[in-house]
Parts: sequence; C-alpha cells; structure tokens
Amino acid sequence: MKIYFFVPLCALAAFTGYEWRASTEFRREAAARQATLDAALAARLKSEHTAQEQALAAALAEQEKLKLDRAAKTARDRAAQEARQATLDALAATRQRSADHARQLDRLQQDLAAEKKSLAELESAKTAALSEQTFLRDLAVQADANLRSLNALLEKIAAAESARATAPSRVPPP
Repeated sequence: MKIYFFVPLCALAAFTGYEWRASTEFRREAAARQATLDAALAARLKSEHTAQEQALAAALAEQEKLKLDRAAKTARDRAAQEARQATLDALAATRQRSADHARQLDRLQQDLAAEKKSLAELESAKTAALSEQTFLRDLAVQADANLRSLNALLEKIAAAESARATAPSRVPPP
C-alpha cells in the first residue's frame, strides 16, 4: 500500500514541481512577451502620437499658409479690381472729355460757319461798297465833265447871245 500511495504522491510532487517550473517559465515568457508587446505598443503609440503632432503641426502650417495665400489672393484681387475700376474710370473720363471736345468742336465749327457766312456777307458788302465807290467816282468824274461841258455850252450860249445882241437883226422882232 505504501507503493500505491508514495509513487503517485512522488509523481504528483514531480508533476507539481514540473508544472510550477513550467508555469513560472510560462509566466516569465508571457511577462517578457507582454513587456515586448507593451514596449512595441508604447513605441507605436508614441510614434503615432508624434506623427499626429507632426500632422497637426503640418495641418496648422498648411492652414496658416492657405490663410496667407487667401489673404494675398484677396489683396491681389482687390488690387486688380481697383486697377480695373481705375482703368474704367479713366476710360469713362476720357470718353467724357472726348464727347466734350466733340461738342466743343461742333460748336466751334458752327461758329466758324457763322463767321464765314458773316465774313462772306462783309466781303459782299465790301465788294458792293467798292463798286459803288467806283461808280460814284466815275459819276463824279462824269458830272465834272458834264459841268465843264455845260459851262462851255453856257459860255457858247452867252457868246452867241452877245453876238446876236450886237449883230443886226435879220428877222424882225415879233
């Protein structure tokens, strides 16, 4: 009976020792595996955290860059719009001045036409006055000649009358 009791007890003790040693070894390996997994997880989480921080910093930098680009584009667009508006204003002012000059040119052309008409009338009046002056000079010369011829005729008549008065009368007086 002792054999039946001690052999299993020794086997149980050997198995318990073997199992205790194996379980300790397994726990040690599991703890090492878990430590390796924990270290790998910690490294992965740290690298992910670092990557997230870098991504966040890059995103913030990109957002700031986009904000600056948007502000620069807005400023360029505003400057382009102001330049375009200034060009349109200058074009409108030029068109207005051109229209004003066209109206002034029309007015001056009308004034010039009126002055040319007035000048033509004055030239016509001058020509008429010159022809009248020439006519009056010719008339004065002719009147002077008529006056001399009439004076000569009056002298001839006076001479004839004085000759008749001094001459004997051939016809009886009536």
